[in-house]
Amino acid sequence: MKITINNKRLQFFTTLIVIALLSSVILFSNRGKTPFHGDESGWISSGYYYTELLLRRDFDWQKWVCTPCGPWGSRLNPHLGQWLIGIPLITLSSKGESTFFNLYNFKQSFLNNKKEGRVPPRQILLRARIGPVVFGTLSCLVIFFIGYYVSGLWTGLIAVLLMISNKLFIFLSTQALTDIFYNFFLLCVCLVSICMFKVGRKFHVLSISLFCGFLAGLASSIKITGVIIGGLVFLCVVLYKKRVCDLRIKEAISCLSVFSFSAIMIIYLLNPYLWPSFKNISQKGIIQESQALYKEVTQEKFGIDNTNERYPLLSNLARPLEFPYMFIRWNNFMNALVGLKSASWQGNRLLAFHKRLLGGSLTFFLRWIFFCIGITFYSVRMITSLRNRELLLWNIPLFYFAVNYFFILLLLKLNWERYFFPSIIASAVIIAGGVYESIVFVYHYLCQKISSPEL
Repeated sequence: MKITINNKRLQFFTTLIVIALLSSVILFSNRGKTPFHGDESGWISSGYYYTELLLRRDFDWQKWVCTPCGPWGSRLNPHLGQWLIGIPLITLSSKGESTFFNLYNFKQSFLNNKKEGRVPPRQILLRARIGPVVFGTLSCLVIFFIGYYVSGLWTGLIAVLLMISNKLFIFLSTQALTDIFYNFFLLCVCLVSICMFKVGRKFHVLSISLFCGFLAGLASSIKITGVIIGGLVFLCVVLYKKRVCDLRIKEAISCLSVFSFSAIMIIYLLNPYLWPSFKNISQKGIIQESQALYKEVTQEKFGIDNTNERYPLLSNLARPLEFPYMFIRWNNFMNALVGLKSASWQGNRLLAFHKRLLGGSLTFFLRWIFFCIGITFYSVRMITSLRNRELLLWNIPLFYFAVNYFFILLLLKLNWERYFFPSIIASAVIIAGGVYESIVFVYHYLCQKISSPEL
């Protein structure tokens, strides 16, 4: 029997293998070359601490506070990113190796920090960078899938080449930081959202909504903003599906409800800091504390200072409220850092923002021209598709870019390069589309010139 091979399928899987090998080789080769970042000490220390609690199955929320972890602790950060760094640290460690727990002092030089033991040993640093390297490679594959499904193989391949030649992408994929984990799961939300237009049954649409919520919850279990970005992207997708595919309002509400339920469940399941300690619950004690609290409020003597010490049982029951309060705490933390020289905008904020986004961050000559070509071309097509109610999958990465772009533009307070990373990744597919459409246009123009008779 003669076996025929589908050329397109062979080309697709060959490209996948090449991308996986190329990105993994580049990232693993840079794992030991990438400069050390002071935040790595904090993530490695908290990674050790919280992973050991996880492996011991010790879920007492008091132990998950970790005040010595500083800003890398539970009060500002959920735990999934710390586990992804900490699991290789612990499982791949040699017998008798001591753990590292010390925070970097940014007011001192690197040499002084190293003398004081605030820089992790090289073998620990390299192990902590394994997780980011793996997720950096996976992110390249997801970027390819997004470009492939909305435009074709060449757009996906160009987008990947843009990313693996990007210094910021290489740095964040080879440092013991959590940014690449966060962006991987958000990219997966974008990719899975595309699948919503490839299914017809209501059950399948709800399943995709559940999966998107799951991925947004994973992103938010690394950085709390994940549920906002993922939720806004999914909302855009649902509204677009309602417009072009006649999705009923009831079905749209069902999709958003399933997404929200899935995201919130994952966030709370993966963050023991938000769990009440049920062994400490006392019905009699709760009644007494409630009466005392009621008395304070009615007599206008209530103060927020030392509430945990004064009302330990009620504070224990109120643990789930810590998640929304983390947004307020994070905003206060950002405000406290605004005055730092390294975080200042150094002039016009709008100009500095776009210089970061399309200037020094993306190592691609004339990148801003191809970005403008891509964003203009596909925005025009998006308007046409909305007007004519025609499905255009390119709108999904456009939504993803727009949500990240405006979220950072409106809310970003610190001019730190890694905070632009989600928008930079989102723009890679658009730039790739601009490159591809420009090549196609030039090719057709030349073919027309050659084939047309001379006058």
